Amino acid sequence: MRKFFNKICMMAFLSVVIQPVGCFGQVQDETPARPKRANKGSRPKDKEVLIRYTEEKLDGKLFVHRVDVVNGTRKERWAIDGDLVAAQDFEELLLDAEKAERRMERRRLEELRGKEEMELAQQQEFGRTSRLAIERKRLNLILGQIETELAKIRDPKLAPYYIFSDTSFANAESFTQLCDELVPQARELCETENVVSEELSKFIVHFEQQPARLRTLFRATVNNAINKCDDTRLLKELLETVA
Repeated sequence: MRKFFNKICMMAFLSVVIQPVGCFGQVQDETPARPKRANKGSRPKDKEVLIRYTEEKLDGKLFVHRVDVVNGTRKERWAIDGDLVAAQDFEELLLDAEKAERRMERRRLEELRGKEEMELAQQQEFGRTSRLAIERKRLNLILGQIETELAKIRDPKLAPYYIFSDTSFANAESFTQLCDELVPQARELCETENVVSEELSKFIVHFEQQPARLRTLFRATVNNAINKCDDTRLLKELLETVA
């Protein structure tokens, strides 16, 4: 009888111990379950993230529009120089900045065109004054040569012996016109401040051959004087002239 009672007690003890293991169904523990530790190497579930970032600098301000989409949830932010603003304010200020930027660009282009036009005008003025200075210098040099030759040929003692020809001067009238009209006009023109290069060029073209013509006239006149003159004093002066 005692052995039978001991066997029943043992079976009851085993039944209490084995039941929580789940031999006959899971028994819920009333204490809160501890969180399970993640196994090494396991990764948390990835979030679906989409970011769109627009940045624009206008009129000295930095405009930023950012859109974040996380797991299908959309969030937008607008900022100007780092300060968050409402969407409507952002658009209005952005439009104002774009207008200001266009105005600045137009002014910049106008200033650039003005600078280019000024440089072109300066270049044209430099070219005009340079041409004028060159033509004035050329005419002065030619006039100097003509006046040197005239100083010799216009000696009153030689006047009776002038010999005109096609290679010097066709007649006395053309020679007198050069001496009394053209040379004084050209000299006055060279000394005039407001003059155009075209006027100087006309005299240069007309005068370029005059020194050679005057030298031809002088040689022909001296030869004629030597052949016809019987005055020893005059011949001596001619010798000094041609020496």
